Amino acid sequence: MRLACRLTNGDGIGFDYATVELTPDYVAYLLRLVAEAKRLKQSHDTFCESEYLDFAAEYGASLGGLETNLPESDTGSPWVEMPEDFQWPADSEQSIAASTVVVKGKTIVWRALGAHDFGGPYFETEELQAEQLRRLFPQQAMEDPNKEYIDAGGGFCPKCRSEQVEGDSADFDGPHCSQRMRCLDCGAIWFDVYTLSAVEPQDD
Repeated sequence: MRLACRLTNGDGIGFDYATVELTPDYVAYLLRLVAEAKRLKQSHDTFCESEYLDFAAEYGASLGGLETNLPESDTGSPWVEMPEDFQWPADSEQSIAASTVVVKGKTIVWRALGAHDFGGPYFETEELQAEQLRRLFPQQAMEDPNKEYIDAGGGFCPKCRSEQVEGDSADFDGPHCSQRMRCLDCGAIWFDVYTLSAVEPQDD
C-alpha cells in the first residue's frame, strides 16, 4: 500500500509531495517506535519527538497529474492511497541528502532535506496518525511490537535484526533508566527503557 501526502512547506520549486510504501514489516517497525515514544513520555515529561534515519519516503515535485484527481479520504486525513502502479514522472523525482521518520507521540511524519539545500528548510509531510496504521494493518496492531525484543533482552536491531548494535551511557531519571541505542548496519536509533523492579540486599 502506498500513501501520498502534500508537504507542509512545498514551495512549487522543490518538493511538493511525498509517497510512503507501507508493508506489514514496516508498519510493525513504526508501531514499535510509537510504543517506544509512549514509554519515553512516561519517563521524561519533556519528551517531544524522536527522529530516525529512514529512506522509506520518496519525494517529488509532481504526481504526474494525479494531484488534481487524488481520491477523497473518508477519514479527513491529508494522506490518500495511491494507485498500485504509480511511478514518479522522470522529471519529478528529487534528489535528497537526508530522510528521516519522526515520531511525535501518537503521530508520525517524514522529513527530507534536498541534496542542494544544506542549511535550508526541511520538507515535512502532514502527520499520519498511528491509529490509522492500526486500522490499515490490524494484525500488526494486535501484536505487541516490542515483545520479541524485550523477551530476548535486546541485543539486536528491532528494525533490521542485526546484532551489530551499540549503546550510549545510561540516563537515570528516578525509578527509570534509558539508553540510546544505534544499529551499525542500518543506522536505526531507539531507546532501551528500564524500570526499577527489585532490590537485592547486601550483607555488611
